[in-house]
Amino acid sequence: MGPVLEIIKPEVVKDESPSKTTRGGVGVCKKLTVKEMEKALGFDKVKPIELSPSDARQFEEKGDPFKDWYEEELRTLFKDSEKDSE
Repeated sequence: MGPVLEIIKPEVVKDESPSKTTRGGVGVCKKLTVKEMEKALGFDKVKPIELSPSDARQFEEKGDPFKDWYEEELRTLFKDSEKDSE
C-alpha cells in the first residue's frame, strides 16, 4: 500500500512525488504519523504515566480505548499550531 494522502489547503502543495502534487486543483500531502506530530509538538519528551498492574493487564486485553480520540485531538493541536505559526 502506498503513502496515505490527505486533502489540505488548495494553495499548499506537498507531496514526495511531483506527478501527484495536485489532483483537480486540490493539494495533497503525506499524512503525518502520531510519532511525527508528537515530535513536532515536543510531546515526544513527555514521560507517560505508569499503569497499575491491573490497568496494564486490562490495556493488554482490551487495547487502548483512547487511541482514536488521542490521534484526533493531536491532529487538531498540530493543525492549530501550524495556523499560529503562519
